[in-house]
Formats: sequence, C-alpha cells, structure tokens
Amino acid sequence: MDRTSPPGASSSAIPGSKTEVAHRLEVGSHWHIDGFSLHTALYTTRFDRFIFLADTGLERDGLPLRIWQQGDARFHGFEIEFNKTLGEWDSGRWELGLSADAVRARLEQGGDLPRIPAARIGGQLRWELGGWRARIGVMRHADQDRVASFERPSRGYTLVDAGLSYHFDVDTTGWEVFLEGSNLSDQEARPHTSLLKDLAPLPGRNLQFGVRAFF
Repeated sequence: MDRTSPPGASSSAIPGSKTEVAHRLEVGSHWHIDGFSLHTALYTTRFDRFIFLADTGLERDGLPLRIWQQGDARFHGFEIEFNKTLGEWDSGRWELGLSADAVRARLEQGGDLPRIPAARIGGQLRWELGGWRARIGVMRHADQDRVASFERPSRGYTLVDAGLSYHFDVDTTGWEVFLEGSNLSDQEARPHTSLLKDLAPLPGRNLQFGVRAFF
C-alpha cells in the first residue's frame, strides 16, 4: 500500500511531531493453475499519529497553504489481479489481465484523509510471437468525492495505453525497438493524489519511439 504522505514526511522532519506507528493486518490468496492466476488481498491498517499534509483553505501569493498534522487513522482496502492465457496458436500467444483496487482512509476522530487514490479497475490484452510483443490496456479511475476539509473532489477518467516492440539479440547484447502510446484517448486526467492536480493534469496523448539495449 502506498503512503499518502509525500516522501520525506517523517516525525524527525516535522518539529513537535511524535513517532508514527502502524499496525497492519492483511489476508491474501494466490492461485496459479494451467495458465490461470488470481491474486487477492484484503487489508486494514491502523496508524497511531499518522502524519499528513492538510489543506487550510487559505492562499498566499496565489498558492494554497498547507500544514503538517498528525492524527490516528485507519486504512481499509483490497487488491485483486487476474491473468489468463487465452491460447497459443499460429497467430501467437494471447493473454488477458484484469485488475482492481480501492482504499478508504479516515481519521478516527472523524473525516477523510486528503489525497487518497480513487478506486481503479482495468484490463490489458497482451500478444507475443517470436520477438514481437504487443499490448493494449484500459484503466478506469473512479470519481473521488470522499475528500478532506478544503479539498476538492476529483472527476474520474479513463486511460488507454498500448505498446508494440520487437526484440532481437546481437552476440551477447539484446536489442528492443519499441513504440509506446499513452493516454491515447487524450483524456483530461487529474489524479487525486497529486498536489498539482488543479494546476496541471497528466500529459495528453503521447507517443514514444526508441531502441533499448540489454547487456
């Protein structure tokens, strides 16, 4: 599980704060049978004196003012990942992957924590034949309206990504020529976890072409 506090948020870096302590319980399972795999996990985490960056609703020089705070908090969530080999024929090997995850995080004294990621669900179709590899995937990010004080809700969005590559070896060096596309539907995507979501969305439609070498 990803922490909601930005990297570097530690008690030693925040004057007057106390040590943050986490107690986590997780129940998971994993099945793998003849080209089929399923991974599931349910977890709950209790934080004593959780450190987080809270919005104040105030601004200075046009920029939002935020303050580090601490409070006891609870996180509840799940993760699920499914992979299935659809078949291997003259046209190549085909695989399907599906995944979903969600987390709810609240302060014990009441109120939601800021910048908690929205629930996600998505899938990816993968193909390979000889040195060729291809994939296309869709990930739906839900609306996030369970927000902290002075925090704005975030609209959901759907990202479509795809890739095509060819791998070959020359002596002891592996080479890969690739074409990658992200946000192919050119959605306006503003992740709820981003401190800059109201100022700058994720990049729009993007294509990359290149060559990789593996030594």
